[in-house]
Amino acid sequence: KAILPRDSGGPFGQRIGVSVGGNQNLVVSAFVTKRVSSTDWWRYSLVVLNQNDDNNGSWDPVDIAATIEFKGMQASYTFPVGVTTLWWYAAPE
Repeated sequence: KAILPRDSGGPFGQRIGVSVGGNQNLVVSAFVTKRVSSTDWWRYSLVVLNQNDDNNGSWDPVDIAATIEFKGMQASYTFPVGVTTLWWYAAPE
């Protein structure tokens, strides 16, 4: 979903820069999907892999609490082990 067009005939999402601090068990990709109409807000998406399931072969999943920062705003989220996709809309830059 992170790269699929939001509008019929609209553009696919493009990867944008992202940085992760504090926990190397989170692998993050970020995307923006622009819109057909210049007045519509863009969709921003994060695809997050929490790979914190134990490093010595046994299954011991550990959630990771993180803070997401975007355009001066912050949100806290706890990522379960596996892949999580978060998305939201914001005004175009």
